[in-house]
Amino acid sequence: MGLAGMGSDATRPVSSTSSKRKSPKRRLPRVCDHFAVQRVDLRRGGCWLRRRTHCAPAALRSDNCGELAKRPGLMGSAWRRRVAARRVHKPQRTCPCPCHAAGTWSRASAILVTLFFSMPHLGMHASRAERTTTGEDQTLRQKTSIAVLVVLLICGAAIVLSGALRYGNRAQRIGDHETAKLWYQAAAYTGNANAQNNLAGFYAEGLGGERDDELAAKWFQKAAKAGVPSAKFNLSNFYEEGRGVPRDTRKAVQLLEEVGKHDPVAAFNAGNIYATGRDDFPKDITQAIQWYERAASMGYASAQYNLATIYVQGDGVPKNFTAARALLLKAAQQSHAKAQVDYGLLLIFGAGGKQDVSEGRRWIREGAKDPATLALIHERIAKACKQESKVC
Repeated sequence: MGLAGMGSDATRPVSSTSSKRKSPKRRLPRVCDHFAVQRVDLRRGGCWLRRRTHCAPAALRSDNCGELAKRPGLMGSAWRRRVAARRVHKPQRTCPCPCHAAGTWSRASAILVTLFFSMPHLGMHASRAERTTTGEDQTLRQKTSIAVLVVLLICGAAIVLSGALRYGNRAQRIGDHETAKLWYQAAAYTGNANAQNNLAGFYAEGLGGERDDELAAKWFQKAAKAGVPSAKFNLSNFYEEGRGVPRDTRKAVQLLEEVGKHDPVAAFNAGNIYATGRDDFPKDITQAIQWYERAASMGYASAQYNLATIYVQGDGVPKNFTAARALLLKAAQQSHAKAQVDYGLLLIFGAGGKQDVSEGRRWIREGAKDPATLALIHERIAKACKQESKVC
């Protein structure tokens, strides 16, 4: 028994049985004063009109969701017949207003409150049931609880360990080496290759504890097997020097060649070992030039200087002052002090190109700013003056 919405003409009531039913000829007075509007707005318990209007006929306002209020002119038997007709034609029709939703929420709230207050009673029943359980059930529950606790601990540990490397890096940046070493250890034991390389560096330098070359070599090996380039480079130094592992220059060169394809420093170190040789490794100028050229092409100043020195001295290859002069210029432009001195000497003596004494002296003065090159300057000038006495 619901109430249909108002039509475009708000003064004409519409029956809920049919939208085509003729309305009564008598027009109802509209109630649009402040009190009536306030009642319509604030009365949440009753049924609102379907359409958005604050000014409805007073006779159409309802005090409940199922029946219409009594209206003037429909008293007595006429009113009862009207209500009975609506009940017969649409007995299952519900009120379209929000009161039903409010009722649903009220029922849900009541159920929740009932459950809340009945929980102590449920707990009492549960405790009684637990008293009647057998020892096997209690043991099973204990095992289940322990298993759940173990799983939670494992998940928590995994979450913490996943950021161990990051925490170690933060501690290292602020100079807390002991804390950083602990985090690196935690991450290294879980298989983090970068943490293994960092932990090896701590053992090699004695940060956060005592120096231990054997442990450093061990963790460098683990990180190198995982493919960390810096670990391979560091491990090559250990093999070359015999720190923590037996000395093996071939393994050192092998590791440097793996990394030197993309690392100029590793390529330079490989070229240096080939150029100078070791007790357990023969000298090979051809391989040295190849690796020096690779590092020089990457812009490494020391490789450019060493390669130029080979061309100047003619060590294993014909002398080539032109190539040496170009390489020395590249290294000198990167503030390589020795390259600045040698390039200035080549300019002064005109070796490998046009002679320019003033420019050569300027480059020598630039190199002399480094105190370590002063002895080299005197040595090179004395050697050059023996060959070209006119210039001196």
